Amino acid sequence: IDWKDVQILGLIPTENGPIGVNGNSGSATSQGVEWNLAWRPTDYLRIGYLGAYTDAKLKADAAGLGAFKGDELPYVPRTSSTLNVDFNGTVAGKAVFGGFSVNSVGKRYTGFSPSVDVTEPHVALPSYTTLNAQLGVDFGGRYTLEVFAQNLGNETGILDYGNNGSRLQRGYAVFTAPRTVGV
Repeated sequence: IDWKDVQILGLIPTENGPIGVNGNSGSATSQGVEWNLAWRPTDYLRIGYLGAYTDAKLKADAAGLGAFKGDELPYVPRTSSTLNVDFNGTVAGKAVFGGFSVNSVGKRYTGFSPSVDVTEPHVALPSYTTLNAQLGVDFGGRYTLEVFAQNLGNETGILDYGNNGSRLQRGYAVFTAPRTVGV
């Protein structure tokens, strides 16, 4: 994709704190490959693997946002993938189902900040991987019991980060949900 007149969220410092604004950033390019592979080795088992490799960068400087030619576009991971394994069948006359997924999100960068006080305005966020699982029983169509677990490894992935124009890089962060188990 060759983009013209790309709009990117940037943080503009004010005396009352930073304000997010959509700014003109000129042009950008995004190239890569996506895949979605599926295999059904038996009538009861499905395996899927999907993902992407993306190289998305600015093609021109966007000085008003503190962005420069060659900078990675915000929040676009270089790699991402998901492996899904799902099954369904019958045990003791009851329909059972379940599966697990492994989700991996590669390194990506935050938005931009033109503030001279910000040491690193386009922060690299680390990659993270989460594991989810579920198991259920269908009791004849009227009742279903399911047990699930999300983020089994209790991985702390950073989904969003923004600094507040501080030389100490203080700011806010949004994290993946912690390990969650439910019925």
